Amino acid sequence: MSFPLFNSLKQPPSFLKRHRIALVLYFSILASILINLTSAAAPATPTPPLTLEFFLQKAVNQSEAVKIAIANNKLAEAEEWIFWSTILPKISGGISTPPAFIQVVVNQKIYDYGTPARYRASQYDMAAAKANYELAVNETIYDVRDAYARALFLQKVALLTDSYAKELESSLKTVDLQFEAGKLTKNEVQRLYVRTSLARKNAEDQKIEETRLKELLFRTSGIPLQPNILLAESESFHLPEIMDPTKLIEIAFQQRRDLYTLENLKLSKNENIQILKSFELPKLDLTGISDMETGNLGVRTGYKSTYVNKFQRTDDFKEDFSAKLRINNVLSWRIYQGGLIRGEIKTAQSEVIEQEVLLQRIRTNIPSQVKAALELVTLANDQWKLTSEFDSQAALEASKADFDNGKAKQLDLLDTQETVLTQRIQKAAAESNLTISKSSLDRATGLGIRFIHDSSVFKK
Repeated sequence: MSFPLFNSLKQPPSFLKRHRIALVLYFSILASILINLTSAAAPATPTPPLTLEFFLQKAVNQSEAVKIAIANNKLAEAEEWIFWSTILPKISGGISTPPAFIQVVVNQKIYDYGTPARYRASQYDMAAAKANYELAVNETIYDVRDAYARALFLQKVALLTDSYAKELESSLKTVDLQFEAGKLTKNEVQRLYVRTSLARKNAEDQKIEETRLKELLFRTSGIPLQPNILLAESESFHLPEIMDPTKLIEIAFQQRRDLYTLENLKLSKNENIQILKSFELPKLDLTGISDMETGNLGVRTGYKSTYVNKFQRTDDFKEDFSAKLRINNVLSWRIYQGGLIRGEIKTAQSEVIEQEVLLQRIRTNIPSQVKAALELVTLANDQWKLTSEFDSQAALEASKADFDNGKAKQLDLLDTQETVLTQRIQKAAAESNLTISKSSLDRATGLGIRFIHDSSVFKK
């Protein structure tokens, strides 16, 4: 009795026909296993850290306040077009049949006391809308910079505490052996286990806080949260170029977009008072009216062509066509409206006073805000310098060398590691405070808009 294998070798066509489905399935499964093994063995491509510029771009593009400011800017442009429509000539016409009657009316404003005020008000409104857009962009930038600095700080803390917890967990592998060898007491062993448990709990808490602040950063930027994303270092830690409070206060009065917006709104409302007063003054318009009437459907039916580009009137339709042109000067004057205009003027004057109060509040607060922000920058910079003076890596390596040479116990090494962890967290906190304080100084001086000018991402 021969085996199927040898039979198949003797008769390959019949074997392949009988077993082709099984062979196809076998090789398909084998190929799938090889592909899975290859993909599992291949290292995953790491996702690059997200930068501050990425979040700034997304935030400016997604901000509702910025979108509203852009809409208001377009509205101010539309209001300017409306103003020009009030001083340009207006042409209207109509036709009725039969008999055919055509009327063309041209109206041109000659004098209106409120026209110059309307023009100035439209320009102030446009300037205020532009400044308000820049203010919305500034505020978005400030919020993102603050959220980014806080999330980056917690990212550093989470990485440091997790690394420290792993060091303690690794040290526990030899604790029992050291206890049996008499190198550690029972009390020291218990302290190690308690310290390890607390370190792991602290690392988990910091990870939760990191996730919360990153979620806040993504929400502030208007984009969905991307889990397990690292943040890139935002900026170098150095003092601003200008640290003179007098100069910074002067810059603030020039750059603060909220101040500039209110100033232009106040000027616009002042012009609104002049516009309202113009309603009580006379207006002069020039009106030209052309009337054409014919008994037929069209005026050209009363013409016949004599030669190219020349038309001659026929006698047949002379009595059917007439044309008149009237030019009128219209002087209009509102005599009495029951005190409506006076009431609107009082309202406009109240709005001007309100704008002045808001302006005065900002002008009064600017010096104190700038000085307070500048003091925070100075203190944060001093704190950062202080935390940067200690060479934590050198201290850690020296402690490890003493432990390896038997000059120090494991608890001494762990104490050094804990001290180094605390110092590194303090340095990260100082870096975060310096970044946030510089952002506060930019907010106080109104210099946040420079991020738009310095990066092509934000150029419109």
